[in-house]
Amino acid sequence: MKATRRESTGFTLVEIMVVVVLIGLLAVMAMPAFARVRQAAQNTRFMNDARQFSGAIDTYMLEVGLPPEDFSSGEVGSPLDEYIKPSDFLTQPSIGGVWDIEGDDGGLFYAAVGVDDFTCSMEQIQDIDDKFDDGDTSTGKLQLADGGSRYYWVIEE
Repeated sequence: MKATRRESTGFTLVEIMVVVVLIGLLAVMAMPAFARVRQAAQNTRFMNDARQFSGAIDTYMLEVGLPPEDFSSGEVGSPLDEYIKPSDFLTQPSIGGVWDIEGDDGGLFYAAVGVDDFTCSMEQIQDIDDKFDDGDTSTGKLQLADGGSRYYWVIEE
């Protein structure tokens, strides 16, 4: 009896498993990089939005001569409607929470715009401050307030 030899044209199970393991390792190595890029994008988006809102409030203050009223978090108020589009202000900030405007009624600042009840980590807030301000969250343009639950772009103290 003659043994017939079969030619193999496919991949073995071991070869497939090696490829799957290699792809898994590459994915695990890439995840921290994707997380860093995502966080950097969130930080930049927050700063862009805060700059836009602070510029609008600054324009309002120059034209009216007074800081804006201090409305509840998430509210713009009719005097600012022509400066800040309410739908933009109602959009959740990239760092979580709700947008808030501080005005001169015995509040935290004379004029500021920021986020109330942000959901990102304090480490991310520190990263924002390190990159865009002085690195100290109690001084400069960007400040934590109200026991650390609010983060503001201070227009005027």
